Amino acid sequence: MTLCMQKRGVQKNMQYHARQVMLTYEMPLNEVVMDFFDKLKSASRGYASLDYEFKEYRAADMVKLGYPHQRDRVDALSLMVHRETRPTAAAIWFRECGS
Repeated sequence: MTLCMQKRGVQKNMQYHARQVMLTYEMPLNEVVMDFFDKLKSASRGYASLDYEFKEYRAADMVKLGYPHQRDRVDALSLMVHRETRPTAAAIWFRECGS
């Protein structure tokens, strides 16, 4: 649940089936594509599974996070992120790239 909320998810449903729980969330596809599945498996020690379906396109407050190379921005190294997560995403991205 915490992972989904960190990824801008909105909880829609929670169903209990014996010892299992099925959570239904709506969340942006770009949050799922990046590293959600790996983090889900780590958080659940491998027990969680994921099923998703596209619902609709929605407008979002996105910004382009560019990577400067020799004072020039390289589009191939750019990343689109939500404005709220820009500072955190930039810090993680630049730390992992070695800058």
